[in-house]
Amino acid sequence: MPECFAWPAIKRDFDTNGFVRIPGFLAPAQAAEAARRLEMFIRDIVPKIPAREVYYEIEGRADTIKSITSLAEHDPYFRDLYNGENFIAAASRLLGAPARPPSVHQLNKPAKVGKPTQLHQDAAYLSFPPGNSLTLWLALEAAASDNGAMIYLRGSHLRGLQPHYDNGSNYFAKELAAYEGYGSPDEIRVCAAPGDLLAHHSLTIHRTEDNRTERSRNALIADFILDSAKDRDD
Repeated sequence: MPECFAWPAIKRDFDTNGFVRIPGFLAPAQAAEAARRLEMFIRDIVPKIPAREVYYEIEGRADTIKSITSLAEHDPYFRDLYNGENFIAAASRLLGAPARPPSVHQLNKPAKVGKPTQLHQDAAYLSFPPGNSLTLWLALEAAASDNGAMIYLRGSHLRGLQPHYDNGSNYFAKELAAYEGYGSPDEIRVCAAPGDLLAHHSLTIHRTEDNRTERSRNALIADFILDSAKDRDD
């Protein structure tokens, strides 16, 4: 684990705000390699995997893929990346106990057609007890204010799991039933450069806006779940 990071301060920010950005978690060459491997996956593997594992903004157009849900299952590179010492140590430090990822996803805001992701808490999608997981979100391309950077509601992880409803979307269908945070000083937009890591608690309320720029916004994500929570669920 890179010891250059100030982990006590990072952990304190995560516990207080429900999210934290770790700049330069991957070196530029590592981030570029991850982006290259994703391009190869889309070109060579996506045509061969079940359609239910790939979500598009415009069905069938590879340049508008918004999510691939099974990277680690089809390519050991992505499994090994997120199961590597650096990611596991980061998640375990932030959660305060050993944790591992069950899967690795791609998340994208395709250029020109990327739609907003509505307000939600990741815990609404998980079968494990709330508070036992976090998401590690790795930027492969720049995430800026105009192409879908993450927007978090600071401190919202301390309020527990909120009611969600099914909005009928084919992806991220769970949406927060009520929200008063728009325009609040506690809504924080977090931009990221390739190789930056965003960590957010599974109870942190977050959203993204659309992408009408010429630039895509690719990222990798994995939900890290405490080993103890997995044991209880089994």
